[in-house]
This record gives sequence, C-alpha cells and structure tokens, in this order.
Amino acid sequence: MLLRFVLSNFLSFSEEVEFNCFPYKRYKTHRHHIYTTSQIDLLKISALYGANGSGKSNWVKALEYLKCIACYGKIHQNSFQIHHRFGEKYSWQPSSLELELKHEDRYFAYGVKLLNDVITEEWLYELSPSKGTDEMIFERKQEGEKITLNVHKKYKKSERDKVLIELYEQDFLTPYSSFLHLVNEKHFTEINLVSKWFFEQLNIFPSHSIHGQFQEMIHDDADFRIFINHTLPHFDTGIDKIEKRQVPYSFYFKDEAVKKHHQAFLKEKNHITVPIPYTDNHLLQITKNNNNELVIDDFFPIHQLASDNVAFDYSIESDGTMRLLELLMALYEITHKEQVVIIDEISKSLHPNVLCKFLELFLKTPTKGQLIFTSHESQILDLELFRQDEIWFVEKTKADNSTMYSLQEFKPRNDKDIRRGYLFGRYGAVPKFTNALSNG
Repeated sequence: MLLRFVLSNFLSFSEEVEFNCFPYKRYKTHRHHIYTTSQIDLLKISALYGANGSGKSNWVKALEYLKCIACYGKIHQNSFQIHHRFGEKYSWQPSSLELELKHEDRYFAYGVKLLNDVITEEWLYELSPSKGTDEMIFERKQEGEKITLNVHKKYKKSERDKVLIELYEQDFLTPYSSFLHLVNEKHFTEINLVSKWFFEQLNIFPSHSIHGQFQEMIHDDADFRIFINHTLPHFDTGIDKIEKRQVPYSFYFKDEAVKKHHQAFLKEKNHITVPIPYTDNHLLQITKNNNNELVIDDFFPIHQLASDNVAFDYSIESDGTMRLLELLMALYEITHKEQVVIIDEISKSLHPNVLCKFLELFLKTPTKGQLIFTSHESQILDLELFRQDEIWFVEKTKADNSTMYSLQEFKPRNDKDIRRGYLFGRYGAVPKFTNALSNG
C-alpha cells in the first residue's frame, strides 16, 4: 500500500509537493473505498487531474525513477536532466524523492536525494503511524568523495556484521548505486521487505505502454484468462472471449537459423516469449510438444460475427480495446494482491462511458490494492463516484512550476457539481487559453 509520496526539484516540480492516500474523517460517503489497516486508514483509489503539460506525467516519472533506483540499484547517468529546469538555483540543489509504504503490516519511508547523477543521500525508516514515531534502518550520505553508511544497531551486533557494513561503505557502494538494492543478506529483513515491495507491488503503467505484461499473463495464468472472459463481454468491445491455441512453429517462423536460435534457448527453459516477426505488440510463447518439436502457444480474441465465431489477430485490435485489457489486468492484480497500480492517462484511447464502467466495476469489487491514475477526462469527475479526498489537481504556475493539491482543500458539499466547477476553473488545473487566434 502507498501512504504518501513527497518530491521536490524534479522536472516541472520545483518546490516540495505531497500526495497522500489518507482519508479525511469529515467525509462519510463511500466508506467502502477505505481500507482499515492495523495502524492507519488508507484510500483504495485516487485521481490526479490537470491540463496537458501541467506535470501529471512528470509525477508518474518521479515514481518510476524512484522505483528504478530501488529495484535496479543505480541511476542512468545523464539519462535526462531531472532537476527543475527553470531557475538557476535548482541546478545546484538536490532533487528529493520519498515514498511511505505499507508491506506485510509494517510501515516504511524510503527516500533519496540526487545531484548531478549522484545519490547524495539515501535513507530507510520504519514508521509507526499510530504513534507518530519512526526508527532509522539505514542512512547513507555522500560527502565529497566519501560515502558514510549508518545502520541500525541490530545490523552490527557481531564482528562479522561490522566488517560487512565496512565493506559496503568502503568497497561496494558507489555514488551511483543504491544501498537498498545492493543488500542481499537475509538478515537485513526490513531492507529486503522494502526492496521486494518496490519490485513486486508497485506496478506503473505509462501512457506509452506496449501491452507486454498483459500478454504474458494471458499465456501463463489460466485464472486470469477465466477472469478476462467473464468480464470483457460487459464492455461491448466486440470480443466474446480470448482463446489460447497451439499452432505449428512454421506458422510464424520459417528461417532455419531463427529456429536453431530458439532451440538453443529452450535447452534451459520450458518456454520462451517472443514477438511475432515484424511486430512489437503481439507476443507468442514457443515451447516443445511431446515429440520434442517446437510449437507455438498463441492467443486469439474471438469475435461473434453473425452466427460464426471468428478468431482475430491480437495486433489488429483497437488501441482502446488494448487499453481496456490493460485496465482489466490491473483490476485482476489489485483484486488478488496488495498491489499499487499507477496508470498515466487512464482515459487514453478509451470512450468516457467505457472508463466510467471500468471505474464503477473497480469500486464495487472487493480488492486488496490501490489504483492511482492521472486523467483530464471530466466526465468521471463526480462525487457519486469518488470521495472529495480521492481527487487531486496538478497545476502549472506562471513560473512554470507544477503544484499539487487535493479537492478537499475547497471543502465542497456532497451535492456539488464538481465537473461543472472544474470546467469553469473553480479548482484550477485547467487549460488557460489566450485570444491570439481571434485577434489574428
């Protein structure tokens, strides 16, 4: 579960902004949107609204960036300039990212500060939200060429532990590597828990997703196929069901050199996943049959046309259908796991009515995880659908700085027409047009 995300000096965000999933007690509506955990209540859904260019996608990129540091242990040097680009002072100030999370009924805060592609600070604390206290697990700092590492006393009880920490500090840690990822000793329990959360339970869908994760699940998870085939017909996509079928290897591949390449991989694996030749959005699984021959597992959307069922190639389905399938995958994941799913531009390629139906389905389905998304689709901005504390706005100031704030700051009534107020600019975070065209 995600509790809070705080960032500063990252792309369009110059000053510190905070997003959180804490419900406000004054709101009594949609109580089923709230998870009650051992120490704190958390919301199951949040929506971030803003005009094009307001910074919504930059907020998602900040989460992706922190996940990359946590999961893969290093930052990509000079991959892009992460600090705020307007104002000279921001180029020599560190960028800061900190995320608070719940995992296995424990609460943590993990964060980093970065300057010129260097991790200048990194920290992990265990939190006690009900008491308002925290306990340091580790802190690392970069001072000139020297890295200092401070860990909880339980990690340096023995002489072996002390030597290990010295090795990390002096030999293993670099200015470009994260301690969270580097540690793999089992007795670093809290560090491993948080690393596992970032890797397994923070699932980010950028707006340019290529649908690979959905296809791998369709191939590998029979229960997921049952869920898709039960749910998809309610959305009027034209697809009646999705079938997995086995086809001859030669149906897609005829080159002997390619075949030998695939055979070599299958000496060590049960199957390999590859794209159809000349495409990047339709994945196949190559395996072997009982005669040790290469065969292909493929899946086909089945459309009901007149009185016949017709199998379509997945790659020719519309972008909207593919986006919907991704959303249904997210729903499946959140239903079964405490996943935090972040979706950038959730309404991309989707009809507003389809998006509304998906959100209604999500909100009435018993779930374990959270859905957080960005959008500028005003049709779903409705207090019959959301609570006031589930709606956030991202807005650019005249200084080209992104700010973030919650609808609850305006204290709207439950019967207020939020969509109308948003479109009229009452809450900000809408495009501001000039009259340049009319004057031309």
